[in-house]
Amino acid sequence: MAARDKSADKRKTKMNRTLSQLMDSDMDYERPNVETIKCVVVGDNAVGKTRLICARACNATLTQYQLLATHVPTVWAIDQYRVCQEVLERSRDVVDDVSVSLRLWDTFGDHHKDRRFAYGRSDVVVLCFSIANPNSLHHVKTMWYPEIKHFCPRAPVILVGCQLDLRYADLEAVNRARRPLASVSGMRNYSMFSFFADVTFILDDGAISAHKPLLISSCDWMAAMFGGPFVESSTQEVVLPYTSKSCMRAVLEYLYTGQFYSSSDLDYMKLIILANRLCLPHLVALTEQFTVSGLMEATQMLVDIDGDVLLFLELAQFHGAYQLADWCLHHICTNYNNICRKFPREMKAMSAENQDYFEKHRWPPVWYLKEEDHFQRARKEREKEDYLHQKRQPKRRWLFWNASSPSSSAATASSSSSSSSSSSAVV
Repeated sequence: MAARDKSADKRKTKMNRTLSQLMDSDMDYERPNVETIKCVVVGDNAVGKTRLICARACNATLTQYQLLATHVPTVWAIDQYRVCQEVLERSRDVVDDVSVSLRLWDTFGDHHKDRRFAYGRSDVVVLCFSIANPNSLHHVKTMWYPEIKHFCPRAPVILVGCQLDLRYADLEAVNRARRPLASVSGMRNYSMFSFFADVTFILDDGAISAHKPLLISSCDWMAAMFGGPFVESSTQEVVLPYTSKSCMRAVLEYLYTGQFYSSSDLDYMKLIILANRLCLPHLVALTEQFTVSGLMEATQMLVDIDGDVLLFLELAQFHGAYQLADWCLHHICTNYNNICRKFPREMKAMSAENQDYFEKHRWPPVWYLKEEDHFQRARKEREKEDYLHQKRQPKRRWLFWNASSPSSSAATASSSSSSSSSSSAVV
């Protein structure tokens, strides 16, 4: 009997110890001084949602076998925070002196699945798409963003591009992406990006919305302004004086796509000034190319561009557009005499360095003009001497007669008869 009581006490003690451990773990799971952040991850199938969560929650990396294996749709269980102590510890962090615990909720990528339970009480939503799959980006606008705003309209949305290493895996997709981007398609995508804008640029003729993460990653000037200790880093409106909407739109399209698209309302010189101001030398070079092409096309259409070239020269030199400045110098030197006759004041107002360059490289050069002047004077003197020499020569008269006329035949007959009579007399 005593042995039974002793064994029962041992079992009771063991159960109490187990219950206390479970209670301790539950207390550890739900700490009162830790703020829990529910983050729901959504997106199409096979865009990398689960891999992204595993990389953050479990610090997991993929092996070569896993990378080459066929994709199998999976969902990372939220119970991992209760089962695995390591996952729970990795979820904790301190943000602005507040202890937080980030709880990542994985979801299915099927469009027909019901995700209203996952969206419930969500603090933030991470919307994923695959950089290697353009359709997943298209579904962001058509399917996922409306669904998010329907179930959790106040939750902030973070757009994440996954699978960057697979960007060039599909060569056909790469070749399709290399085609020229139509202006209509570009504006349609730009209107889609305005949904996620977190900064607005106040310009001279309006306002344009943009996205700080994209600007910071593609422009050092923007990174210093938004990521440094400046006022603009904490505001949603940034004033850019002396900037038009057309120029700022061209800059944003370049920062988002890495390409430059021309438009009819774009002032190339103002864009060069803005690009140099934002420390974008590649955009300056692209704008220079379009500017020179436009000037050459105008020349072929017999349009006078001399005034524009004079205006562009010193502006291009001041704002770092050295290729455009060299082309303007070449055009002015090639047409130096004509430009000097049409714009004498502007030519005299040029800087001393430019005037020295004109004197050294002008066409025709000074020595050629001197030689030509000497040649013309010598030619005139020679022509004058020849004229005087011809004037001193005596005048000669010439008699022209026609052998076929009757008078000439009669005169010929009389002369022949007289000659015959004289010859007979001599005999």
